[in-house]
Amino acid sequence: AILVSGVAGSGKSHLASAVGDFVSNFGFMVLTAKFKRGMEYTSREIVSTLMDDMVSNIVEMGDSGDDSDFDYTHRVSQALSSALDAGSLSALVDFVPSIQSLVPGVVKRGNIL
Repeated sequence: AILVSGVAGSGKSHLASAVGDFVSNFGFMVLTAKFKRGMEYTSREIVSTLMDDMVSNIVEMGDSGDDSDFDYTHRVSQALSSALDAGSLSALVDFVPSIQSLVPGVVKRGNIL
């Protein structure tokens, strides 16, 4: 993880975008979070959004038509299914909704705090 900070207009977004484009060419998955001035964010919202974006990217990889991407998506799905029981997966879906697309049969149980 990399945090870029600085004064407004100093080129932080441009730098992050250029580095993200560069490393994604080597197969890295790049996730970004942009904060709007005057908005209040909680750590939960930030982490939930980033995790949901990551899982959505993994799901899309499985549909790309590339066999290695499909295999990777399947391995991630299997790893989650074997590491967590149904109740834990359901709780995790409240935090990362896209898991429902990655792990078949997971049911959302409600909102967690």
